[in-house]
Amino acid sequence: MPVELPSQLLSGPDLGGGFLFQLTRERAPLPPGFTFHLQEAGLDAAHPPAASPRLLGFEHPAEPCMYGGRDCWHLPLPLSEGELLPVRVAYNRTRFVLDPMLAQAAHLRPAPIAEGLRELLERIGGPMGDSHVAWQIGGSAGAWLRGARIDPADLDLSVEERGFPLLAEALSEYLVVPPHPIGPAPDAPRRAAAFVGTLQAGIRVEWGSVDPAAGAISEWEGPGWAERRERIPWEGHEVWLAPVEFEAIRLGHRGGGPRWEAVLELAARRPFDGALIEAILGAEPLPPLLAEELRKAAGYAPPTSRTVR
Repeated sequence: MPVELPSQLLSGPDLGGGFLFQLTRERAPLPPGFTFHLQEAGLDAAHPPAASPRLLGFEHPAEPCMYGGRDCWHLPLPLSEGELLPVRVAYNRTRFVLDPMLAQAAHLRPAPIAEGLRELLERIGGPMGDSHVAWQIGGSAGAWLRGARIDPADLDLSVEERGFPLLAEALSEYLVVPPHPIGPAPDAPRRAAAFVGTLQAGIRVEWGSVDPAAGAISEWEGPGWAERRERIPWEGHEVWLAPVEFEAIRLGHRGGGPRWEAVLELAARRPFDGALIEAILGAEPLPPLLAEELRKAAGYAPPTSRTVR
């Protein structure tokens, strides 16, 4: 009788972005689902990889991979066999756009933020608006939309669960990571990503469904996330933005630099929410000197008589 391996090869070896690719389906005793495999292609590739695929969520396996050994890069997707079509679409597009995605993620090549945002809003504006779904753009793209002198490498969104499939459908032809849960629970939040645009002139868009039960104060989810959003006009579209204070503190945790200076300059030009800054700092403290820089740029003094929770 033929032996069925727990890892079934569905495609590969394929080339793209300086790597050899394989797509596999995993079965018991392995965790069920699909896996994207990458190995540096060497002389088989036209050029070396632009950067590490770790920037896009790939990791080395805990045990040597039967296809690529210890140095294989894995992107596991805990999906059922019925999800094979979106997995194949995402696998094939990933191969063709991995080079620009890595170059943009490593800030080696500017991402076409305006062009990508324009196409994204044209595709999602109707379905999201008609359904009255709560969504938002955050991170560096949110700061850029407010006028910060920052070059975003991608677009990050969160959306309430009922809007998650609307985004997936609107961006289905651009998928690079198919919709998948990030936990074992039946109602676990889901994540997905697309490379919106052409094979070379596009931008990575990542989105996730909101976990309303998330307890800590968060840019992306939990109680109050929808109420904290700000709506702005941009090229005839209405865009919902997460509070820029989250991005400011995140950049501080990354050690400052030009992007930190850009967000401090933004704080000096537009109102920042001091109470929100203190609430975030209560959960994610910055080094005192950086926290003081942010407070000074935002134009307020720290609380002295009470602790903000």
